[in-house]
Formats: sequence, structure tokens, C-alpha cells
Amino acid sequence: MQEEPDYTLKWLFFGFTGRIRRMTYVLSAVFFIAIYTYLLIQLVQAPKDSAEIGIWGLVLLAVLVISAWSSAALSVKRLHDMGFSGFLVILVFVPMVSMLFFLALAFWPGQPGKNQFGASPVPDEH
Repeated sequence: MQEEPDYTLKWLFFGFTGRIRRMTYVLSAVFFIAIYTYLLIQLVQAPKDSAEIGIWGLVLLAVLVISAWSSAALSVKRLHDMGFSGFLVILVFVPMVSMLFFLALAFWPGQPGKNQFGASPVPDEH
């Protein structure tokens, strides 16, 4: 059994230990989609022959790299909640499989109570 992690935003987006519930996983995806949308709008609206387009492009690239790491961390914690090994996270990066994998992580309920990856993110209802 692993130690309980510090439940911070740093842990949520960058840590690979512990468990998260489905809603946290889905809301994190919505958060990143909102950021991508904003950055793409800025990139499209930037004048074609300006430094601004290059800056927005670099910001978008940086966010994509950070979000790839974060997506892996969030997916590992969902896998842990479901009782699976985090090594299955490789499926996030397989084209065509990744969408089905996201849906499975978004809808498959976690294991109740503690499992080998830590305490349930959902409090016991006794």
C-alpha cells in the first residue's frame, strides 16, 4: 500500500500516485480543452507576418507538452482508482484507441474503499 499523496494542484496535474474520481478526470480534460481553444483563437487571430503568431505558437507548443505529461498523470490516477496498473497509460498515446480509453476512464467507476494504490477519493457512506 502506498502513502497518501499531498492533495495539491501540483499532485493532481503532475503526480503519478494516488487515485482520482471520474469527475475530477473529466473536469481536468475540460480545463485543458478551454486552454487549447483560447490559444488556438489567439493564434488564428494573430497577424500573419508578425512576431505575435510565433509567440502564440510557442505558447501552444509548451502547453501541449505540459498537457501530455498531465494527461498521463491524470490517467494513471484514474487507472489506480479502477484497480489497474498505471502502465496501461500508454493507451492514451495510441491513435484511435485514445478516445475509447478516455471514455473508459471517464465512465468506469472506481473501486470502493482502499485498494493497493491508496484510499478511495470518494468518502465512505456509512
